[in-house]
Amino acid sequence: MDYDDFDDFEDFLSDDSDVSINMNDPAREPPEITHEQKLQNFFFYIIRGNLLGICELLDSGIEINSELQDRWKPIVLAASIGNQEVVHELIIRGANVNEHRDHTTVLMYVCNCLEKNSPFEKCYEIVLELLENGAEVNITNRRKETALMFASGIGNVKIVEKLLTCCNSSAEDQRGWNALFWAVDSNRVEIVKILLNAGLEYEKRDVCGNTPLSLAKIHEYIEIIDLLSNDTVDPLIVTLKNSYDLEDFLEGSERPQFVPDIFTMLYGIRCENLQTLFSDTNLLSFLSSTDDSLLKLGVTMPYQRKRILMGLNKFHKHLFKKKSLPIVPRDALYTTIDFSHALLTAIRHLTVMEANLVYILQSKDNFRNDVAESVIGIRKKFNMLKRAAKNLDTLTQQWDNNNKSVDLITRQRPWLKWMKFTSFTIILIGSVFLLKPIRFS
Repeated sequence: MDYDDFDDFEDFLSDDSDVSINMNDPAREPPEITHEQKLQNFFFYIIRGNLLGICELLDSGIEINSELQDRWKPIVLAASIGNQEVVHELIIRGANVNEHRDHTTVLMYVCNCLEKNSPFEKCYEIVLELLENGAEVNITNRRKETALMFASGIGNVKIVEKLLTCCNSSAEDQRGWNALFWAVDSNRVEIVKILLNAGLEYEKRDVCGNTPLSLAKIHEYIEIIDLLSNDTVDPLIVTLKNSYDLEDFLEGSERPQFVPDIFTMLYGIRCENLQTLFSDTNLLSFLSSTDDSLLKLGVTMPYQRKRILMGLNKFHKHLFKKKSLPIVPRDALYTTIDFSHALLTAIRHLTVMEANLVYILQSKDNFRNDVAESVIGIRKKFNMLKRAAKNLDTLTQQWDNNNKSVDLITRQRPWLKWMKFTSFTIILIGSVFLLKPIRFS
């Protein structure tokens, strides 16, 4: 750029320029406003709530459904900021109540309007007027989201109650969320109560395996957790209570579930949100999982199944170590609790060994007889461990029945025996002398 250009620029901004003189000349007619300038004014009039300016532009011939800045339509823009007066005027003048911006409709925008931008009551009036004029309530956007979902997430109680009377309340978005998920995710306690009373499915799982209750636990929303826990039973609490108990093993099941071990591995694989899907799965089935078995269990997302299978592949590559088994020194005191712990540890390790062999058989094309025989041998050892567990249970019950409860916890002293004998003798002699006068009378 030449220096002369700067001089021209300064002359252009100076008050002595011809443009400035002409602009300040009262006799000069104001320049005609172009159509593009009118549309730009239309946009800012809606933002500022200038109803008079909007009416003047519409009276001048501006199309009611014109496309404004950033692809906004007038009624969509007015609804997004919750301006009830402008929306009413546009509807009266024939605006399309089902207009949208990138497939997000007028109704969705007003349902997603924050209370700090416009009072909820004003937004509710807009919704009523839109519905009265034929607004479609079940339309979805590109992410399959509905107006009810937006209203539930934003917390507008009156709009949610109104939409529940005329919409498909069980609709799901791309994440598998219904309106209840939206309310839980935003910690809208009152909305959650309304949706539960409306019969929304509170045990439903999304594409990641989460329920509304598990989503509330992730965010630590205490009120919603208490609210949903009154209606549902958390399977994680139930399964963790007796996961290491020998009762199931004694009553006929093949082996304990070892659910905490499964949950720990899922956490390590970064799939802890799928724990509820595996609450009824045993360790052997989990460690020998395949893509088909995971899909049948409910792990619908391919990347989640791949992540689990990769984690199991790494697990099966680890070598077994003898020091992981409990060792009892010779002539050491050994209680029934110690024996139970050792027995459960052996059962867990045998389960892992069997799962490892099953995993090898599934991954190899050629069937190997030696691996199959090893699996049979391990299953025979489970029968031996079950007999040992039953013997332990029988012996424990015998000991419990033979042991009598203690009435007095004290050490017996010799002088205490003589004191008891002397006291008894004195009482007996005194009784004889007292009874004699009564007999002679």
